[in-house]
Amino acid sequence: MNILYLGCYDQPFGQSPRSFDYAEYLAEAGHRVIFLSNSYDNYNLNNVSIPFLKLWCEDPQTKNLLGKYIRLKTPKYSNSFGRLINMFINGICILVFGIFCFFKNQKFDVIIGPSVPTFTSFSGVLLSKIFSCCFCFEIRDIWPDALVDIGVITKKNIIYILLKFMEKYIYNNADAIFSTLPFAKKHIDENSSKKIPFYYLPNGVKINSKINFSYNKIELKKIFSFVYIGGFGIDHDINSMLMAAKLLEEWGYKFKFDLYGSGINYQKYKNILDQISTESIEIHGLVPKKEVISILKKYHCSIAAITNSPSYRFGINLNKLTSYMTAGRPIIFSSSAPNNPIKESSCGFSCESENIYELAKLMERIINLSFEERYNLGLNGFNYLINNLSISKLGNKMEKSIYELI
Repeated sequence: MNILYLGCYDQPFGQSPRSFDYAEYLAEAGHRVIFLSNSYDNYNLNNVSIPFLKLWCEDPQTKNLLGKYIRLKTPKYSNSFGRLINMFINGICILVFGIFCFFKNQKFDVIIGPSVPTFTSFSGVLLSKIFSCCFCFEIRDIWPDALVDIGVITKKNIIYILLKFMEKYIYNNADAIFSTLPFAKKHIDENSSKKIPFYYLPNGVKINSKINFSYNKIELKKIFSFVYIGGFGIDHDINSMLMAAKLLEEWGYKFKFDLYGSGINYQKYKNILDQISTESIEIHGLVPKKEVISILKKYHCSIAAITNSPSYRFGINLNKLTSYMTAGRPIIFSSSAPNNPIKESSCGFSCESENIYELAKLMERIINLSFEERYNLGLNGFNYLINNLSISKLGNKMEKSIYELI
């Protein structure tokens, strides 16, 4: 198959590699894949400089990989308006790249595009009509409704109206849906005039010889330690984690809790931490993707918490949870979403969102477990990952679903 895989923020070897991992799998399976993503990495860790008179170039990191990985010239940004411009230009560049390929007599059997940003897949649908090929819509977040849920825009906002028009247009012209959200189908049916094949494809992990289970006393910190590695965004419940840790400290427990990440609320919680008296909690900056697992393995237990936001009503598929499972750490999870990977895998304990007391009790509970009990929880998560979330298995499912379309 000839596949055009559209991306924006999922750069090769970047912080969020989902689309890149699937594209690489398809290329290794023998398909001719072209993968597009931005030149500008919003984490500022993986930028590519493109010559002045060019709109794109091949990613220099990917010369030894199968497939072709193109970075599109997109501007840097430091605020929401700048990000909107970045998204719009991504969509324009994709359209121009596709038309360029058309005039070079390049053929595509399928185009795959993401739900974020909507501009990207809108251009993808237009290109699918030019190439008379299938279009598959890859959903990670339900835009633009998720932007309303977290209070970024209202339904009367012109941006919402424009993005909603694009979303419905994409649904009505898509040949299949690949969704990380298990309960998104109802929303899709309500916003589409046709029935679209729906495939649940959660975020996966590339399994290789370097990934192995380990949970031993030598690699762990001496004092009991908790870790969070993830975002500091609006829907990330950093507040409950901090307050639960503070409560645990007040109960007389000695422990260490380190939080790593970045996001719109990072400085806010750094300031809050400065105002509360604690020796147990520290907040650190962003961890490069390649270092995440090695850092997680230094801690006894990992924690994640999300707010009780309506944006999670379609389900969750958090990258941080797969990282925690890869590292073989037991997991404490605070969530009210309709699906719960921690319960499904029996790799830790969970409570409802924004329940500080119950979150603190779970932290207390895991401290009081034996080493063997924590070891088994970590092993459960690792085995669940291997059996259910490997890119080879999920990529094979994607490949088969595409073959059914063409």
